[in-house]
Amino acid sequence: DRLPPRLVVFLYLQDTPTVDHGPTVFVPGTNTAEAHRRFYEDETTENVAFAATLEAGDVAVYDASTLHFGSANMVEGNVRAVLYFGVGLEREATVLETGPIPEGHTRKGAVAISGLFRGAQKRAS
Repeated sequence: DRLPPRLVVFLYLQDTPTVDHGPTVFVPGTNTAEAHRRFYEDETTENVAFAATLEAGDVAVYDASTLHFGSANMVEGNVRAVLYFGVGLEREATVLETGPIPEGHTRKGAVAISGLFRGAQKRAS
């Protein structure tokens, strides 16, 4: 029932001190296929969501299978900026397939980290 392990790292680039600032909301205990089924099909969950109200420079690390969402940013002039990346087992990582692709850009699939390290070793020698 476990989903493939995929970790995501969010580095907050600005303060999100209150729920009005649009923090990411996490629903703990929802990182299984059964929890996803209950949430999406039955629209029920026993879990309590919590908002990650963090300061600039704070990092949130979580299992990408955990249900989460960005909440509404209600503070005028506040830009919610987060630097993020994800890692997972080869062939288990998901590819972001949403939203328009800016002109001049192309969508890329998952990058194998092992290939990146091999390239770095070649450059170092």
